[in-house]
Amino acid sequence: MDKKTVLIIEDDKFLSDTLKEKLNQEGYVTKHAIDGKSGYEIAVNSSPDIIMLDLFLPVVSGVTVFERLKKSFKTARIPIIILTNTTDDITANEFKLAGADAFLFKSNTSLKDIVKIIKKNLE
Repeated sequence: MDKKTVLIIEDDKFLSDTLKEKLNQEGYVTKHAIDGKSGYEIAVNSSPDIIMLDLFLPVVSGVTVFERLKKSFKTARIPIIILTNTTDDITANEFKLAGADAFLFKSNTSLKDIVKIIKKNLE
């Protein structure tokens, strides 16, 4: 079985390094982008199996990246997990209605929970 690829679009270096390390330990291949523009380009050019997306990103916002990914025929079917600092339940519901496969809050989501959600969305 081929290893699944997780694209992490996250500008917080500590968090992205922690996610990459944990996901690599779990047998995933990881790719990383520190801003929305490069994250979108990597997604279109490499077709990862799943995307972890922060909403607050430099250059191009995560909201814009999400919208572009969902509109592109190359990326529309890739599961997207939003992982952000926002605490707004309305925003979470809006993203779920718009096609986000999960909406996680950084402050109360463990690495173990992130791995579970990734596994669930790749089944």
